[in-house]
Amino acid sequence: MRRLFFAHAIGAKIDADDVAYCAKLLDDLPFEAIRDLAGDAQAQARRIQRRASLV
Repeated sequence: MRRLFFAHAIGAKIDADDVAYCAKLLDDLPFEAIRDLAGDAQAQARRIQRRASLV
């Protein structure tokens, strides 16, 4: 699921199967865990973008 959040954070295409899979997982998670996953993916995307701009 982290990969799905990361893919979204960097602007990758996400298809309907990915969304359906994620929705099933999200039903079982508390809101705090979902927020943490999204924050981790955004932070990782920012690090990658910074590294790419240095090259």
